[in-house]
Amino acid sequence: MLNRHTLKQLRTEIGIDSLIETIYSTAEKTAATRTDLAELNKRVRDKEIAIENLEIPMLQAVAENGNNETERKAILNKLRAEDAEYQRVSNEHLDAKHHRDMVNADLENHISRFSAQRHACDLITATLNASCE
Repeated sequence: MLNRHTLKQLRTEIGIDSLIETIYSTAEKTAATRTDLAELNKRVRDKEIAIENLEIPMLQAVAENGNNETERKAILNKLRAEDAEYQRVSNEHLDAKHHRDMVNADLENHISRFSAQRHACDLITATLNASCE
């Protein structure tokens, strides 16, 4: 059996305290990133709703003026391209989606890092248990 001094020395040599601090830090980053992601999902959805609302009068105009599907699509695309507000909101929507995707990638990295750190703890624990037997 290892004594208290030996365990403390072993913890220092292995870097357990540093690993524990890193795990807590990663958990905090993960939680913060999840909060950011929720906000970005809301922003993306808000922009989608704004786009839908801007398209309502366009779709009404298309329904009244288009004779066939190809003609209706062309009219809708023309109306979208000519509407500055639609263009602004559409660009904001694309930016929000891009930012959300980047934050989602960060979240996946944090989760992977946390998992690797947990596995490192498991290995250290198994090593210590084996050395105590």
